[in-house]
Amino acid sequence: MSRFLVNRRHMLGGMGVLASAGLMGALGPRWVQAQIQNQTQDQAQDVFSAEAREDFSKIMSAEQRAEGRRFLKNHPSIDTHAHPGRFFLDGIDVQNPAVKALGPANVSGVVDDIKTGNVTAAVFSCVADLPLLSVGPQGIRAARDFRPGEAYGEYRRQIGILHAICERGLLSCERTAQGVEAAHRGEKSVCLFGVEGGDFIEDAPERVFAAAKDGVRTIGLVHYHVNQLGDNQTETPVHNGLTDLGRIAVKAMNEAGILIDLAHASEAASRDCLEVSSRPVMLSHTSLQTENVRHPRMITPDHARLVAQHGGAIGVAPWGLGQQNLSDYIDAILAMIEVVGADHVMIGTDMDATYKPVFDNYADWDVLPAALLARGVPRLDVAKVMGGNFLRLLAQVEI
Repeated sequence: MSRFLVNRRHMLGGMGVLASAGLMGALGPRWVQAQIQNQTQDQAQDVFSAEAREDFSKIMSAEQRAEGRRFLKNHPSIDTHAHPGRFFLDGIDVQNPAVKALGPANVSGVVDDIKTGNVTAAVFSCVADLPLLSVGPQGIRAARDFRPGEAYGEYRRQIGILHAICERGLLSCERTAQGVEAAHRGEKSVCLFGVEGGDFIEDAPERVFAAAKDGVRTIGLVHYHVNQLGDNQTETPVHNGLTDLGRIAVKAMNEAGILIDLAHASEAASRDCLEVSSRPVMLSHTSLQTENVRHPRMITPDHARLVAQHGGAIGVAPWGLGQQNLSDYIDAILAMIEVVGADHVMIGTDMDATYKPVFDNYADWDVLPAALLARGVPRLDVAKVMGGNFLRLLAQVEI
């Protein structure tokens, strides 16, 4: 990593802002604890918004941006985890303050940005436990458990929105790595369906196969709700890893050709999954803990290596956990490359639903390959990170 970091002051027009060492010290062990305690909905809105959109023209030359655009024309690029336009809010009257804080749905506007930015594909991720989420002194968490049948009903609602996006012609839905590569050759943008949290499975693992028929290509085992499959990163362990049903669900996902996502899963649950899974997995959106910045949603180097050693890949998120600007995000990507190698790193923005994003507009997608190239990352490695690694995983799990 040092050979990339040494160029930091020369990359992006000489910008060399250091990460704030004390950022998470103020937040405490739970997500945004100090910032959301006793706040109004308007103040909670600030938690999910960028501090200020960065003017990339001031930190990156026109030629660097042009090089980024040329790169995207030659290589497919994928966002491994996103909620573009907060599609999951479409058509509902949102009363939950935690959900309202995210802002209104704007699917068509963000789809336009995807096309403008020449993003080949984004994984549109349903939020399985959306009806349960609340924001309080301890951050985002599930305020209650699901009522019988509620989780599956919420899945049907959100997957219906994704089908409608495709039926309206906003984007085409793809299911295969070859299909995504063909879209890139045709200079088209497409979406893939994902689900963040296996709550909808309830006690019926056969729903994994039904989800595959619905076009779902990735499923995260858990989100903020500790569900019937296993433990997450942000709550006290209940199952000490995966449950027996969780192991059955993992095998079902392998058989159905679905890419398993370990984002939000505890390290113990991740280990259990990797012991059971016959296919590689991804961890779609996170970043590495550092000496000064530690948070439950971040992972240790050992956790990252565990995923990589089983052939998986890790998406790095541009969030406000130890990051204040684009340079910090590039540092986070390079740190992950240093730990697990370029064959195991991806881009996972969590677009439109993450904490204080430092990158929040697909129209600027070209700055990501441009920044990596400007740091001296080899073009082949940039191609892997921007999309090649995800396509490899998708192809490996296909049936």
